[in-house]
Amino acid sequence: MGHVTQVQALGYVPAALGAYFLVFKKNYWWGAALSAVFTSLLIGMNHAQITYYFIIVAFFATAAHFILWIKNKEYKHILVTSGILLLAGASGVMSNMVPLATTYDYSNATMRGGAANLDTSTVSAESKPTGTSGLPIDYAFGWSYGK
Repeated sequence: MGHVTQVQALGYVPAALGAYFLVFKKNYWWGAALSAVFTSLLIGMNHAQITYYFIIVAFFATAAHFILWIKNKEYKHILVTSGILLLAGASGVMSNMVPLATTYDYSNATMRGGAANLDTSTVSAESKPTGTSGLPIDYAFGWSYGK
C-alpha cells in the first residue's frame, strides 16, 4: 500500500460516483452493473483512506438526492436506488473479502494496529511515549526529511 495504490484508488472514485449517478437518474441496469464493478475495483485497491473519503462524498451526494426525491414524493425510486447501491457495495466488499480479511488480520500485528509485543529497546529514552498510544517520535520522523 502507499501512494501508488492511493492514486489507483483515486482513479476509480469518479467512475464509481458516475455509476451511482446513473442509478440516481433511473438508469438502473447500467448503473447497477457499473456501480458493482467500480465499487469492487475501488475496494480492491485496498486503500482504506481513499475508500473512506469516497464513502463520505457518496453519502452527501445520496443525501442530497434523497431530499429532492422526498420533496417530489418519489418513494419507490428511493427504495430501488437504496437496494441497488447497497447490493453494489456488498458485492464490492464480498468480492474483495480475502484481501480485506488478510489485511485486517495482519494489521493487528503492526505498530499502527496496536500490537503490544513491539520491541522498543532501540528507541531512545526521550522519544518513548509516556502515557500515550502514539508512535515514538524517532520512528515517526524517521520517514520524513526532518522535523
